[in-house]
Amino acid sequence: MGARKDFGAIYCANGAYYQEQANISAYFLKKYNDMNTTVFTNSAEKIKKELFDNVFYIPRESQYARFDKLYSIKNTPYDKTVYLDCDTVVIKNIEHVFIGLERFDLLVCHAPVRINKKCGLAKDPAYWFFSQINGGVLFYKKSKRVTDQFINAWRNDYKKHYPYIKRDQESLQRILYESDLDFYILPPEYNFRAEFSNQAKGINFPVFIIHSHKAVGKGAKYIEKNLIPRLIVDEGLVWSMDRGFKKFKKKMFRIVNAK
Repeated sequence: MGARKDFGAIYCANGAYYQEQANISAYFLKKYNDMNTTVFTNSAEKIKKELFDNVFYIPRESQYARFDKLYSIKNTPYDKTVYLDCDTVVIKNIEHVFIGLERFDLLVCHAPVRINKKCGLAKDPAYWFFSQINGGVLFYKKSKRVTDQFINAWRNDYKKHYPYIKRDQESLQRILYESDLDFYILPPEYNFRAEFSNQAKGINFPVFIIHSHKAVGKGAKYIEKNLIPRLIVDEGLVWSMDRGFKKFKKKMFRIVNAK
């Protein structure tokens, strides 16, 4: 493979279920990008090695995969990296996003659930405006500030609160708020949560990355024939997994007149 090796994509895929998802994700990434790919795993049983330039084996720190995810992010072989959850589908070239890492340390997207009411941060108004970051699509550069200090702090905070908090996004939200990293929030087209009925996109800008375990679970043929054609539009505003984009209509709103 002739892809550049100074930037690339990494996955963390333990177990057959996630490995098969990673295969689908890497297939689409390679289809639209000339990009080096690495998968971290504890077993390559279902990994299609022709889709990955590197297969790295990781020690199992626990039975919970998110510790392995943070290990993978920390040990990236690239100077500039995009970490992708296994249920992501890249449907356009995303190499231009790495330009942002010349200015910023980290490029992320908001989570569709802005505040997790089950987590402790939900009661702190400071985290209402600094809402949750989705941990499934992360562009970052290798540096002492990021891959050492920041990732170590994220891991340690998550380990402190696990197993009471199962997901790593609360720790990501807290540590990013407290850090001095230069980061930027990417628009939702770079982490389009297709299974959420309230997911919206901007006008005159395409979706680049779909993030949906339901979509990936339907397989590559469904994604190519049914999902991608419905996402290559510029006028739609409201997304439905079953119906595609629909424009806002006045009847969708109840108008209340002040008396």
